[in-house]
Amino acid sequence: LAATAGDIVLMGEPLRVLPLLVRLSRETVKVIRQNIIWFGFVVNLVGVVLTGVLWPLFATSPEWADKSPLVGVLFHQVGSVAVLLNSMRLLGFERRTANLWSNTVRSLDRWLSLEALDDLVHALAHRWKLLLTVLAAVGVLAYVASSFVVVQPNEVAVCRRFGAYQSELTPGLHVRWPWPVESVVRLRPSEVKSVELGFRSVSAVRQQELAQAREMQQRIRRPGSASTLGWASGHSDAINRLTDESLMLTGDGELIELLATIRYTIAEPRKYLETVADVEPLLRSTAESALRELTGSRGFQHLLAEGRSTFEQDANRLFRERLDLIAPAGLGIRLGGLTIHDLHPPTDVVASYHAVAEAIQKRDRAKLDAEADARRIVSRAEDDARKLLGQSAAEAQMKIAMAEAQHDVFLEWHKARNTLTPEEEKLVGSDAANREKTLKARRSLTDLRLSLEALANVLRTRNKILVDADKIPGSRKLFLIDPDFIPKTPLPLAFPRGANPDQRDPP
Repeated sequence: LAATAGDIVLMGEPLRVLPLLVRLSRETVKVIRQNIIWFGFVVNLVGVVLTGVLWPLFATSPEWADKSPLVGVLFHQVGSVAVLLNSMRLLGFERRTANLWSNTVRSLDRWLSLEALDDLVHALAHRWKLLLTVLAAVGVLAYVASSFVVVQPNEVAVCRRFGAYQSELTPGLHVRWPWPVESVVRLRPSEVKSVELGFRSVSAVRQQELAQAREMQQRIRRPGSASTLGWASGHSDAINRLTDESLMLTGDGELIELLATIRYTIAEPRKYLETVADVEPLLRSTAESALRELTGSRGFQHLLAEGRSTFEQDANRLFRERLDLIAPAGLGIRLGGLTIHDLHPPTDVVASYHAVAEAIQKRDRAKLDAEADARRIVSRAEDDARKLLGQSAAEAQMKIAMAEAQHDVFLEWHKARNTLTPEEEKLVGSDAANREKTLKARRSLTDLRLSLEALANVLRTRNKILVDADKIPGSRKLFLIDPDFIPKTPLPLAFPRGANPDQRDPP
């Protein structure tokens, strides 16, 4: 009767679960409101503003602006996923925290009581055959898998069978006999390897530790002072110097610090593996002996000055000769060369050497400046001498030319004063008295011309008036007057123009 008449049938203790059902119903209604208000309206409204209005405005290109609808769809799907996640919170209503805490406490208590470990050991003891079988199968699979060899594109693999050379494997997948039958050594022929002499590269952590140690030492030496840079500052953050290798003795008994690098690549993999067990110590010791021999045969100043440019070339030549003596058949490598990075005095005497080098540089600069000034003064004196000689020669030529011109002029004036022209000779004829009279008139005119020229030259800057009249009463004198005081009307002629001069009346 109760099951037929009632809408809900509660079995067992019906009143115990009623408060939980009420709280679950209220939480369900709360989640529904959140989904409708926040995720249905607010989130979608924000998505419309972001993807429909702001996205096209702030798009960096037209292609991104055209993707606004796609972004809107993705944003809407994100809102739908948020609705699902918010609704799934009801699955752990009033159970998730309590169950998680109780399970955690129960597991911890079990492990502290060693119950789980005892159960594990008991299970393994009953299934030891299966466990050994699985371990054996895994070991066999791992051993068989070691027969597969993968050679990368930049690698060459050398295969050895019981230590003897077998073949070279090209890039790709190969199947070989597993160890200990065959062993494969991978090499990279294209990789440039370097051997450091006098220093060793350090890791980033070691670099930081060294930098901190140097900073602390500087603070202890000079508290409150700024750190200074020395000769070794350019390398001290990346390398660790080895004084046993870097310090070398020169021919004059001085010490010099040298840092170098040897570069090489693998040319013949088989010869590289069979000739020397480790080629880098051999290269380092050979290069060190060659460098010590070269530095011992040269002076300190020579190495640091004019001999520095040829030192690296001589070192490479001697280093290759030593390698040819040690291994005539070759080491299976291709040498890239020996590079000298640093060649300078020891770091402890760098400051003193800098002072000496600066003094030498100042001396050489002063000497060069003095030589340049001397050459400049000599050149200027030579130019002045050549200029003076040229001017003297020009003046001499000019004086000679002027003297010759004056000589010619004097001769012409003398000729014009004492000789008659052919026309005058015809007019005079053989009459000696008339000839003497004509010559006298000619001399008078010539002397007048010369006196007028002398007057014009002396009074070159003054205004002069020449009155050309034969008979003017009074004495003839030179008047230096202003031309404005001279009447503008011309003086009357002593005789009419065109009349005979011999028949003119006195003025």
